[in-house]
Amino acid sequence: MRIFNGPRIAGLMERLGVSETTPIENKSLSKAIENAQKKIESMHFDSRKNVVQYDDVMNKHRGAVYTTRREILMEDDLSDNIDELITSEVAAFTSGPEETLEAGLKDLGVIIPFGDTQVKTLAKLKSSEELRKSATDVSMQLYKRREKEFTPEIMRRLEGDVYLQILDTNWMQHLENMDHLRQGIGLRSIGQRDPLVEYRREGQRFFDEMQGNIQNEVVRTLFRIEPRPQEEVLQTETELTRAAKRSVEGGKSATKESKKSSPSKKTEKINTVRSAEERDHSNKLSDARKKKKKQRKNKKKGRR
Repeated sequence: MRIFNGPRIAGLMERLGVSETTPIENKSLSKAIENAQKKIESMHFDSRKNVVQYDDVMNKHRGAVYTTRREILMEDDLSDNIDELITSEVAAFTSGPEETLEAGLKDLGVIIPFGDTQVKTLAKLKSSEELRKSATDVSMQLYKRREKEFTPEIMRRLEGDVYLQILDTNWMQHLENMDHLRQGIGLRSIGQRDPLVEYRREGQRFFDEMQGNIQNEVVRTLFRIEPRPQEEVLQTETELTRAAKRSVEGGKSATKESKKSSPSKKTEKINTVRSAEERDHSNKLSDARKKKKKQRKNKKKGRR
C-alpha cells in the first residue's frame, strides 16, 4: 500500500475517522488493497519469469556439455570423434581467402607438427580447398603414426582422458564467465538494449569460444604428447629397486647390530643368578650386623 496509492488511502482513512483497531469494511479501500496485491504478485511473477529465462540459456549449454561428457565416459573408442575434431581444426585454419592461407598454415603447424617436407608441399597449394584436403590427409597420417607409437589400446585411453580433462577445465571457466556476465548484464538497459537478449547473444559467443578452445586444446595435446622412453622406465625401475635393496640391507645391518649389542638369553640368566646371589649375600651381612648390635645392647644392660 505504501508503493501503490499509499498517501491517497491514508488521507481517506483520516477523513473517515477509521482507527487502527477498526476492521476495514469500506469497498473502495478493500478494492485498493486487492489491486495493490495483484500488482505485487505480477511483479514477482515477472521477476521469476525473467530468472527462468536467464536459466534457460545456461540449461542449453549444460545439456550440450553433459551430453558430450557422457559420450566420452560411455564410449570405449573415441577415434571417430577425434578424427572429426582434427578435420574441423584443419578446416578452421585453411578456409578463407588466398592471402591468409600462408598465415593459417603457420598457425596450424603450431597445433599439428608438420615436417619440413610436408610444409613445403602444402605451401605450394594456392587453393583453399586443395590445401584443406591435403592438410587433412597429412594430419590423419601423422595421427595414425602416433597411434602406432603408443599402440591403439593406449591411444584410445589417452583420447578419453585428455578429452575429458580439457572439457571439464573449459566448462568450469565457462561457468565463471557466465556468472560474471550475469552480474553486469543489467547495465545494458541503460543503452536501451534488452538485457536478456544481450545475455543470450553474449552467452552463445562464450559457448562457441569454449567449444573452439576444447577442439584446439584436444588436437594440440594429442599431437604434442610424447610417449615415455623405455630406457627411462627401466632406469627409474632400477633406481627404485636399488633404493629398496639399500633400505632392506640397512634394516638387516641394524638388526644385526642390535643383536650384537643386546645380551643373549644365557647372559641374561647368568646376570639374574649373580644378582640373586649378591642380594642374598647382602641380606646375610645385614642380619649379622643386626645380631651384633643386639648383643652390644644386651651387654650394656647387664652391666647397668
